[in-house]
Amino acid sequence: MTFSAIEFDPYGAAMSADPYPTYRQLRMNDPIHYAADRDMWALSRYNDVRSALRDWETFSSKPSAELSDLSQLFTAGGNMLDSDPPLHDELRKVVRFPFGPRQVSSLEPHIKSRVDVLLDRISDEGGGAVDLAQGLAWALPTDVVCLLLGVPDEFHDQLLDWLHLLQPSQPGQTTLSAAAHDASPRISQYFLDLISFKQRFPAEDLLSYLGRALSRGEISPEQIPGMCSLLFTAGIETTAGLISNSLLWLARFPEERQRLVSQPELITDGIEELLRFDPPVQYLARTTTRSVQMGDAQIPCGARVVLIYASANRDETQFDNPDELRILRKPRGHLAFGDGLHRCLGAPLARLEGRLALQGVLERYPNYALDGAPEVCPGLSLRALSSLLVRLQ
Repeated sequence: MTFSAIEFDPYGAAMSADPYPTYRQLRMNDPIHYAADRDMWALSRYNDVRSALRDWETFSSKPSAELSDLSQLFTAGGNMLDSDPPLHDELRKVVRFPFGPRQVSSLEPHIKSRVDVLLDRISDEGGGAVDLAQGLAWALPTDVVCLLLGVPDEFHDQLLDWLHLLQPSQPGQTTLSAAAHDASPRISQYFLDLISFKQRFPAEDLLSYLGRALSRGEISPEQIPGMCSLLFTAGIETTAGLISNSLLWLARFPEERQRLVSQPELITDGIEELLRFDPPVQYLARTTTRSVQMGDAQIPCGARVVLIYASANRDETQFDNPDELRILRKPRGHLAFGDGLHRCLGAPLARLEGRLALQGVLERYPNYALDGAPEVCPGLSLRALSSLLVRLQ
């Protein structure tokens, strides 16, 4: 086996700051890359990543593929992201209906109203810099996910505080902190208690829906904590990344931002381009169930393989001038939400929240300006901002 001189380390601080130059080196020079120090493979070209995503029998999603201890936060098999069929299909079926098109579209009035409330709150902070990451990008999906789940308003802030404790505190952190070990069971127990309450006093929300599925035997009690933790964390983190990353890049590409300001009907397609350009989920890992030949490389059975969505979305053979943000581009087939049977269940909701958040900001503050460098969350595969200070104009 030969080893590449390219240093791809998903745990490294350099990847957190700006991973795209490394992704380009991989695509150009070593698209089926073996990182000996980490004993993992990395696929960086569009066709290879998409092919692996669609071949779940070869590229398994079992927990052994995880890059860190963070998978421990989703307990007892309730995490459909770490499962293959038939378990994956059974778990996804339980929550598929609440994420259907009609159910998601019915949330639009609430989301729009919430965007207005959050922007009003930000505007009242005074004439200095305001943080659109915490004030909008994280606050909005927290409210929406809690509404969807049926979490009472007074617990939203507490759950968000616990969620932040689950995230790594520094780039490359792969072990759970003491704070995370404390917060994780608190989240699980909270949802167990709330579902028990919903079984006695059902409402039109996702936890009541899960309570009924539990009573029918469609999901086991042991799977409930992992399922709820996944719905809560993924529903917030991915959308927070979409919104915060989009606001950053629109500030850095003012001509593209002005295009959306003058033609707001372009925002729906613009969201797809922003997702392609800097997706909130950079990569996910798989484990091979057999030896597989890819290009000139032979990936052995049992190997851990990183599928780099963000690199695939910048593949020069798939997208013209991929390092340019072009709102008029129609990036059909981008992989920001994955592909195959694991395509993100909450993608329609994330798109809706992203569209309404951008509309709200651009209508009120079409010339907002960055105030200092943004702060990137240090999570391994998550690309989102923990702080985005701007001056409202």
